[in-house]
Amino acid sequence: MLHRELLKKYKVLKVLHHGLGGDVCLAEHMGLSGRRVIKTMDCTHPWHDILVKEARMLQQCRHPSIPIIYDILEFDTHTYLIEEFIEGETLTQYIQRRRSLSDSLLLNYSTQLCDILQYLHHPARNILHLDLKPDNILISDHRVKLVDFGSAICRDEQNNQYVFGTPGYCAPEQETAGEMSAATDLYGLGKCMEYLLYHTRKVPKGYRTIVDNCLRRGQKQYQNAEQVRCDLEKLKVRRRTERPKEHWIYVSAALSEADSSLFSGMLAYYLRKKYRKKIICLDCSSGQAMEGLRQKEDGFVTEQEDITFAAGVAPEEIRGFRGRGYDYIICDFGNRVPVGTDPYAFRRFLVGPMVPWLKEQWKHRIREMAGEKTAAVITAGDFSLAKKELGNQCYVHGISPMYKGYRFPVRLHRQMKRLLGKKIW
Repeated sequence: MLHRELLKKYKVLKVLHHGLGGDVCLAEHMGLSGRRVIKTMDCTHPWHDILVKEARMLQQCRHPSIPIIYDILEFDTHTYLIEEFIEGETLTQYIQRRRSLSDSLLLNYSTQLCDILQYLHHPARNILHLDLKPDNILISDHRVKLVDFGSAICRDEQNNQYVFGTPGYCAPEQETAGEMSAATDLYGLGKCMEYLLYHTRKVPKGYRTIVDNCLRRGQKQYQNAEQVRCDLEKLKVRRRTERPKEHWIYVSAALSEADSSLFSGMLAYYLRKKYRKKIICLDCSSGQAMEGLRQKEDGFVTEQEDITFAAGVAPEEIRGFRGRGYDYIICDFGNRVPVGTDPYAFRRFLVGPMVPWLKEQWKHRIREMAGEKTAAVITAGDFSLAKKELGNQCYVHGISPMYKGYRFPVRLHRQMKRLLGKKIW
């Protein structure tokens, strides 16, 4: 229960958990309408003085990944710590929900942990956290936050009678109450990176070596977090140079914009299901085929079945999506002519029905697209006519656009496989 003086300022929302010598509550400041975490410590608890001392030490820290300690209030029997409330989930919960991480997130989160330790270990602060583990790492809006500094000490003022840390993550010297240094935290960092490694789909080459260097003892171990960060940055550079090139695919319609939108969606879902690549579909048409997306509260971008859809993208804006990590970028131009002589275009498709009175329109559109990599995809009409009229200008293929929802029948998968299995692909 909070002291009556605190109850004048704060409204308790719920009890988060029972901490050392008291409860940890989530409260709302009634004047500022901001949420705070209030930690209660019994003054008779043997660790009271140490925890208050470390809280005062952290009160001087100002880092975006470290919770802010707003105030320390001491009353007759209890001491209260007023901390910043961070809305997020622990690294353990985050991975359990996602099941696995990408290599980019692995390197990103590891680098952020190094930044935090580099800040804490700076000579101006000399703070050791000593309890690095997934449950003490929060993911909030893709930002890593380090919490629970109950075991933190100032490196220059060690008290060897206490054993800090969590079994399985703490360094050997913590279990034997030995002298602790920056290498102690680096051991915990290595254990957390090892945890990330085991839950990553494709681990970058060399990452395992960095983890081993954090865990080993002696001259081969890293001396500070900056060395770890430098090696991680080298992996990022190597990963960017080894990353496969983006595939730009242009889709245009011979007649109706609905044809190009339908085919773009079919192509995106097929590529996602077969190759599990990162795909974005850009609606660069002038029609209303994806008008519903423009009404979304989150803007013109939405996610459906792991595919990103962007509506209302002007042709001159599509190059702004280059270098964002997408493997396939599908541009639906509708009735518009795709950007001519674009070196980044991987393949061009012209789609729609083929009937006798559309022969000249198809030929004109093929000439406009002017690409030896162009494919005419006939969705309805006379396929033999299309072969006869367009076969000497581009590859002609027929495909049925009919499907139920987002689940493709086997026949449509076979059609897409035949289309994409040709030399044009």
